[in-house]
Amino acid sequence: MNNKIPTVDFRWGDKYKATEFIQPRSLEIATKAKKLNATGDVIDKVAAFIRDHFAYPLIGGQPSADGQFLRYRKSLLGYHWKKCVFYMWSFPAEVLLQKLGICIDTANLATSLLRAESSIAFTCLGQVRKTATDELLSYHAWTAVESKQQFYLLETTIHEPDGKNMITLHDAYHKDSDFATTSGIYYVEDARYDESQYIGTTDLGLSGIIFTLMGLPQRQLKMFGLERTRQISPKKLYSQWRREEQLKWKEVERAWKTI
Repeated sequence: MNNKIPTVDFRWGDKYKATEFIQPRSLEIATKAKKLNATGDVIDKVAAFIRDHFAYPLIGGQPSADGQFLRYRKSLLGYHWKKCVFYMWSFPAEVLLQKLGICIDTANLATSLLRAESSIAFTCLGQVRKTATDELLSYHAWTAVESKQQFYLLETTIHEPDGKNMITLHDAYHKDSDFATTSGIYYVEDARYDESQYIGTTDLGLSGIIFTLMGLPQRQLKMFGLERTRQISPKKLYSQWRREEQLKWKEVERAWKTI
């Protein structure tokens, strides 16, 4: 089912459609994708490229997603305008340049590279849960790509040399699969999108709330609900989000080492 495309404001106050973060026609993305496709199967090459050439940004062991933009404002040294945010998304070409990215950044890059070479691929937003208890670890992003009439999950936060970072969506999404029982986690997809369409697959995705939840700490949401959580200072929310993301990332990294 196609749904209304949600807007995302995880930048400097400007808003974009979620689909605008998939950019297969960007010159940098298209050029890199063509090079990857020229040296072998594009899906395998993109998976290896994301794994081997990027890093999860960590400060003191905790994920970093803040940013600063500096432009016009008159001062003794020139015109400067500065905007600082605690949580932001990067566009694919920015990730390509930085070689750094949280889950949403590297997922959007991977999807953009795959779409540039006409693969059927989506960025997915959803949940990582513990298999044994169904406990929500955190909200997460990954890439889903079709290969040989079967969809695979590309986990774009795995950056271990030669580490496995792709399994079938069936294995990733079903808590009774070998992957789920062995690794101790499974994935729940709430929404998916490419450069032209957005599809909500659960109530969170249909409503678009999943985009808001991506940058908020789960402990606060459980205690106070969405509206009251939004009233807490951004600095405090970001500090808690970083701690929760650290635990999720470590759990995801540990889980993929079991396969």
